[in-house]
Amino acid sequence: MSLAEDRGSTPLNSMSLRAYRLHPQACRIQRAEKTLCGTAHKEGVKWCHPFSTVNALGWWLYPPSDFDVVWTGQKFEVRYLDSYHSSDADAHIVRKLVKDGDKVTPDMWCPFGTGRSKFSYSLVEPNVFQLWTGLFFGTPPGWCLHIKSPVNFAPGPFHVMDGVLETDWMQYDIWMNVVFDRANEPVAFRRDQLHPIAQLIPVRRESYSTEWGLQVEDANRDTPESERDFDFWIHYNEKKFGKDMNLKDRGYKDPTTFYMERKRTLDESGLPRQPSKCPFSGHSRGGDGSGMA
Repeated sequence: MSLAEDRGSTPLNSMSLRAYRLHPQACRIQRAEKTLCGTAHKEGVKWCHPFSTVNALGWWLYPPSDFDVVWTGQKFEVRYLDSYHSSDADAHIVRKLVKDGDKVTPDMWCPFGTGRSKFSYSLVEPNVFQLWTGLFFGTPPGWCLHIKSPVNFAPGPFHVMDGVLETDWMQYDIWMNVVFDRANEPVAFRRDQLHPIAQLIPVRRESYSTEWGLQVEDANRDTPESERDFDFWIHYNEKKFGKDMNLKDRGYKDPTTFYMERKRTLDESGLPRQPSKCPFSGHSRGGDGSGMA
């Protein structure tokens, strides 16, 4: 079966990321969540769906080791606080799993004594070090992983270089490129730290392999699409800013509008109930009977 034929064969309720540890100290991975470990703005989490949704996308990765790093502007100075950097536990795990019939030579790429390389410095760029996660991944057909810095956490002296991992076909262990943006600022990486250092977000291959077009024009009502889009825009604003409000309340935004309209517009599977029509069509301008405040 081809990838195209198989793309729709995985039920949404059985979607799962397969994460395989190659080392006992592989990066801790856990589901991302909307409160950002309790640090996110509480009102934003409660009322701002775009904010809370993007916070909770995918999974967080944490350091596999305890170590301290400073980038001096010229080189990295590192202090390791455990044995991860020199451990060959991964080499032993690989040997236990490899079968004679596999006809592979792990001595060439995961030797006893060192295993996989755990850290490298300034090979990509002078201010970049590479950190082995000790993990490889598998995703359903057509789904890939976007690795990046954690979403909406306060910026620090470094960020993780973005990349797209095609984990539906490529099962290969992952190194993170950690880019230092500020010199002479010590950073302590800890396995049990509260904040993650990276985020993995599932993306469909079509989101980047399709040749997307772009149409830029003044707002208008000249085509069915522009009529639908503008009609939605004016009536959404009417509900959010104008419905049941006096002039003295000008500037007040009804925080329930998004959730009520989303519930009314999308079906249980998350698809538009009438994809070609403005969801306000057929409703009175004063309200839609949804009980929305």
